[in-house]
Amino acid sequence: MHTRALTIHGAAGIGKTALWRSGLDVCRGLGHAVLVARGAMEEMSEPLVTLTDLFEGVDPPTQVLASDTDPIERGRAVLDTLRELSNRSPVIVAIDDAQWIDAVTARSLRYALRRLDGEPIGVLVTSRRGEGGDRLNLASSLPPGRATTVDVGPLSPAELRRLLRTAVAAISPLTFRKVYEVSGGNPLYAIELTRSLRSEERALGIAASFPLPDSLQAVIAARLGQVAGDVLTLIRFASALGPTPLAQLARVLPLTDVEASLGEAEKLDILVVDPDLRVRFAHPLVGSAVYEGMNRLERRALHGHIAAQLDDPDARARHLALSVDAADGEAADALEAAALRAAERGASDLAAELAHHSRRITPGDDQGAANRRALLEVTNVASAGDARRARALIDELAAALPPGPVRAEALIQRFYVENDDVELGDATLLQAFEDSEGHAALRGRVLDIIGWFRGIYRGELARGIQCATKALELAEATHDRRLEMLAGAHLAHMEAMTGKPDTEAMAESIAMASDIGEPALGGGPRAWLAKQRSWAGDLDAAEAAFTELIEALPVTGNELERPYRLYDLALVACARGDFAAAWDHVEAGVTAARDTENSDAEGWMLYPKALVEAWLGETTALETAEQMLTWPGRPSHRLGSARAKAVIGLLAYSRGDTQRAADVLDEAYAAADEMGVRHPGAVPALTDAVIALAAAGRSEEAAAVHDAISGAVASMQEERPSAMLAHAVGVLSLARGEPEDAEESLGAAVAAFDRLGLRPDAARAKLCQGQALLRGGKRTAAAEALSEARQRFFELGAELWVQRAAEDLDRAQPRRVDGMLTTTEAKIAELVAGGARNREIAAALYVSVATVEAHLTRIYRKLEIRSRTELARLVHDGAVSVAVGEAP
Repeated sequence: MHTRALTIHGAAGIGKTALWRSGLDVCRGLGHAVLVARGAMEEMSEPLVTLTDLFEGVDPPTQVLASDTDPIERGRAVLDTLRELSNRSPVIVAIDDAQWIDAVTARSLRYALRRLDGEPIGVLVTSRRGEGGDRLNLASSLPPGRATTVDVGPLSPAELRRLLRTAVAAISPLTFRKVYEVSGGNPLYAIELTRSLRSEERALGIAASFPLPDSLQAVIAARLGQVAGDVLTLIRFASALGPTPLAQLARVLPLTDVEASLGEAEKLDILVVDPDLRVRFAHPLVGSAVYEGMNRLERRALHGHIAAQLDDPDARARHLALSVDAADGEAADALEAAALRAAERGASDLAAELAHHSRRITPGDDQGAANRRALLEVTNVASAGDARRARALIDELAAALPPGPVRAEALIQRFYVENDDVELGDATLLQAFEDSEGHAALRGRVLDIIGWFRGIYRGELARGIQCATKALELAEATHDRRLEMLAGAHLAHMEAMTGKPDTEAMAESIAMASDIGEPALGGGPRAWLAKQRSWAGDLDAAEAAFTELIEALPVTGNELERPYRLYDLALVACARGDFAAAWDHVEAGVTAARDTENSDAEGWMLYPKALVEAWLGETTALETAEQMLTWPGRPSHRLGSARAKAVIGLLAYSRGDTQRAADVLDEAYAAADEMGVRHPGAVPALTDAVIALAAAGRSEEAAAVHDAISGAVASMQEERPSAMLAHAVGVLSLARGEPEDAEESLGAAVAAFDRLGLRPDAARAKLCQGQALLRGGKRTAAAEALSEARQRFFELGAELWVQRAAEDLDRAQPRRVDGMLTTTEAKIAELVAGGARNREIAAALYVSVATVEAHLTRIYRKLEIRSRTELARLVHDGAVSVAVGEAP
């Protein structure tokens, strides 16, 4: 080992200290001696401050801190002390904010570092960009290649959002975007800014002006106090314009020597000019402070001057909105047009802001325009992800409107932003239906939404299809292409759930969506088609489509849909058996749902969460599944009820409780059957009920379920449902005493699942195939199949299923010798011998801590030992054997 150094370099607040502390935790965990000091600007003039922090607690005492030591002797004392400490264990010299260390410390450490080479010593420091430089001269103090600098830049939006979870429970997408813009991705500044907001500001969004916390405002104000004259004028205009081409800045300031003033602002580190000649603030916080430093009249005059100088209608509209206070019909028209353009390109937050200002300055005698602009504002506030604010706005508007088509439009919007009150959503749509009388196209829109609500949320597919059919007829009669697109897609999707997918109808809706765009609120044809592809077994196409839809959200602006698409991706990952990816999607989806205060979406995320937990054998799986049944809005949700009970049944089956599994999965099937669902890809409980009932010896009930769904599956001619039915038929044949027929059906199911990449389904079918072979007396082939099934489950991390396969393998190949460990048990024994704790072992093997503890109990019993120490000794002595024929 050689002496090495790592410098974590970056701007103030960028996260250097957090990384530094994390590194120290790792070093301490490895048993290294860690000498710690933290520099401070006010202590730079005090000699020995940093050396005292580093060496004061060293035992035995050292000459490093002697007050009468000359510089050379002190440097030698530092060198000797570090060498002595490194003889006992590796040493880490850790200094935070090294730019502030005092001169005596810097000189002494440089002396020692130049003379270190092969010692196990590391130097871990942080230094702030632009202040003090590298006072230790690490690159020249150590041999070449031994000093590394990591430049820490701003966090990405996704990274910063994850960090803010530690500061606040939720933050609206609009507010977060403003925090990110002003903080420049700096985590410290972002946290300070977020904490400075009231809870309602975090939830409902913030004004264009962004108040800074006093702790940051004071620092920036001191720097701005040096600015006056043309430079002050320049930075004020820059704060109102945002990052701006130099030519445009010169255009709005024709009487100012922009280049000369810009040079002065650059010297003060207030403004910078990028290579593309765009002028921006050195840090966005400075720009916010400049803007906040002006009073309202100054800001209004500034924006009015800018608006008069700009030709671009959208840029002009933004400044116009901030310069007009009184009613102004012409300005209101211009702002509405700009809001529509912004909405069309997916800039929902900007569209909402412009629509708000347009409504604000609409003349009082133009109520029609005011209502239209209010609806435009609500739509874009909701699309941007501020559902709570949208609900407040629409409730205020709807309460002020008389019955009629305008109120119907408002109530439609109210339904889209409803959270979890199913009864209120139902009543809202019925009122909108009454208000739409005499307006065919509007009535068609309401009928389409009622159909979707009734079919999917209420679980009344027949009624939903009836409403969607009528809506499609009205769309065609009124030549409303957008309604035709949506009603056609909704109708095709609900019919697919009944086992009658209409690929041509979906293709027509997709084509129309490509021409006219998908809806501003709610899902669209591409999302429904992706779901159907997943149900059919084309996971690659489904995943690509969902990913594309998520990536397009910044363009479409429909943030309310993010958690639903993450839900879809989580289910695709579950189907693949990639439970780690599924969990990531669940966490991201819950965050997105909470950010938009969308309890409905958060409730949907419980399903993939419960699936992951059930497959991995987590003790929380049952609790999560039961939470699905009691989540607000879910008790009357038949589809959600069927999926919750399907998870409970799957968990019971994996634990070997076939009677419980049969009872619950039969209930899940009944809920799906009551809806009219016949597509197993949409609700796997349809075929899982057959499997569980047959395994529990209830063949007649299993056959009845099979007969109810087999016709629809056959007519669909889709590979995933066919494979799921083949799996169910195989288990039913086995229950009837027909092992050869069962073996054939199950083999076909395994092959189909493997082709489709449905790893969990393939592993389950393989287990059943092994059981059929064993029942047919083919013990060798059964052992091979069961061993393969066990291996498949192990690779998935499905520990409960591993145990089930192991039990069947014992019956097929009872050659395990007492005292011999399974491969899994042997792996756990090796990890224990290596010093791993139970939680670390669980993480390494993708199982729960409880599973590790159960394995250890069996290991102790087999080996007739009582402690981890005895187990480690046996492993080190080579006395642990693995049972013959065992698969991992």
